[in-house]
Amino acid sequence: MKKLSLILALILALSMLLCFSACKSDDTDSTDGATEAPTDAPQAIDGVLLSGEGRYKIIYPEGTPKAAALKIYDKLLSLDPIAIKTPAYYSLTTDKVADSGAYEILVGLTNRAASAAARDALPNYPDFSITFSDNKIAIYASTEERLEEAVAFFISNMKATKDGRVYCTLKENYVDSYAGDYKEFTIDGTPVSDFTIIIPTSASETLRAFALELSNTLSTIAGKKISISEDSATAAENEILLGKTNRPESVEPSAANDRLIYTGGKLVFCPSTESGYGKLLLHVVSEAIIRSGKLTSESIAVNSLSNEIIKTVTFGALLFTETTEGLQVNKCTANQIAAWGTHDKTTQASASTGIRLDFLTNSSHFHFRGTSTSVFELFINGELKSQSTNGIIDVDLDTSKGENRVTVLFPNHDANVCIREVVLDEGASLTPHTYDRKFLILGDSITQGKTSSASSISYANQISRMFNADSIIQGISGGCFYADTLDPNVDFDPDYIFVAFGTNDWSWARANEATFTQYIEEYFAKLRTIYPDATIFGLAPIWRQDNSPSNVGEFETARQIIMDEVEAIGGIAIDCIDFVPHESKYYADSNCLHPNDEGFEHYSKNLYEAVKDYIQ
Repeated sequence: MKKLSLILALILALSMLLCFSACKSDDTDSTDGATEAPTDAPQAIDGVLLSGEGRYKIIYPEGTPKAAALKIYDKLLSLDPIAIKTPAYYSLTTDKVADSGAYEILVGLTNRAASAAARDALPNYPDFSITFSDNKIAIYASTEERLEEAVAFFISNMKATKDGRVYCTLKENYVDSYAGDYKEFTIDGTPVSDFTIIIPTSASETLRAFALELSNTLSTIAGKKISISEDSATAAENEILLGKTNRPESVEPSAANDRLIYTGGKLVFCPSTESGYGKLLLHVVSEAIIRSGKLTSESIAVNSLSNEIIKTVTFGALLFTETTEGLQVNKCTANQIAAWGTHDKTTQASASTGIRLDFLTNSSHFHFRGTSTSVFELFINGELKSQSTNGIIDVDLDTSKGENRVTVLFPNHDANVCIREVVLDEGASLTPHTYDRKFLILGDSITQGKTSSASSISYANQISRMFNADSIIQGISGGCFYADTLDPNVDFDPDYIFVAFGTNDWSWARANEATFTQYIEEYFAKLRTIYPDATIFGLAPIWRQDNSPSNVGEFETARQIIMDEVEAIGGIAIDCIDFVPHESKYYADSNCLHPNDEGFEHYSKNLYEAVKDYIQ
């Protein structure tokens, strides 16, 4: 019976197969010769396939914000159903990862050759480009704003088929030309397009490159071409002079100042060094934007301190970088920023926490311009005078009693802040403030002043002022005891070191007490090796409301481990449990973790009392 059933099943299957073949033959031999595609056939979009086995990685430059690259990454995830179901299906990482020849979308000026090619493809400074070469898609723009526009344009050209394959409908190199905001770009009523850029016949390659950049930038803003000539050409009425030309209006450079002068129809660029030309160009562009392209000889003039002089009165910074935005200042070294980046803390490590200008001057006027729109705080003779939220400080100073101490405190949380201009009266005195001692302050978000209403209110800034200390404040929100973030080559020799990590290690970062202890032990051991003569204060975490046992164990046990480990390397343990009262009104968040302004006041005063007898 079973054998008969099997035979009948085979006959039925054979019949169905013959029927299918006949039907297929009938379709093929139809009158118009067309073949109807199956309804589930793969679809395609005319463009570059970004998904599948050859899917693209998204790469952005090490040490820069990943926000723009993250937008492309998020778009890929939203379009590709496989990515939604598969963790880490697409890759988002910095160019620190070596180029293995993989398919990559490069966002910004990465270390890949394709990024440099995309930059070189720009006809004018404010344009953006998207280029395709081999297995690289490079997206580049000279400014963050234009890069955001480039990324938005790229995303607008990302499409997905019904079966989930993601394409970029762009296939060929694309350059977006910036139309120019100010068609009537003038200086004292004279159109900028009437000017000619003049360089010395013996100009260096660096100066010639800047002349081209200046021409491109001004031409783009004005919408008309500004030409370049050597000083061997016949002098004209309206000229932009770069370097020491043979024109009598040219000015000898000064080591102390970067100058921009407009007189008698001549706009004279005179930086202290060739690296200062970009700084002066930035000033022109900024003024053009502020004044809708209508510049005056007064508004365009600048006599800014040179970057080298600015460095001598800048404290709290371990890294200075000259960029197109100005003199960038960072509280961490390049090695530290890279190390914190492995813990996903690049932005926090790149912040300007605790960085400040601090000097004495007899100048009757002080002008400062920075890139951040967070709060810059101005102190005159130690008293808070103003808080700027547009990056500009411009004040008159009372010199009736002699010199004034001028202090500008930078934002605690903004990354890669740049100093664009520091302007004093011509010939004014400038003396760096003298500190009594040096502090290195290490810690997490509380040390960074996460919830203080102003940077100056954080305990780290307050304790520095109380002791007149030249401090490096490396507060890292979300930071933990990571020994790899300590750089033995730091160019700063502190007398006293404050270490205030631990609350994150205890609450979420460590799997158990043994691991917790190991990280702390390694950290303090390395810290003592790097700074054998410094007095080290280990600040056991302040009280927190959510202190139920974690994977590490009891909060109090964890705090004791920290104090034991700092004492083991000859440091001084400071029990901070009661530094901030155990009441919600002294905290800025509902779980009573971060102090508010009043809480920071208590923290600072109690810390001062705890350490004052140890500090000489």
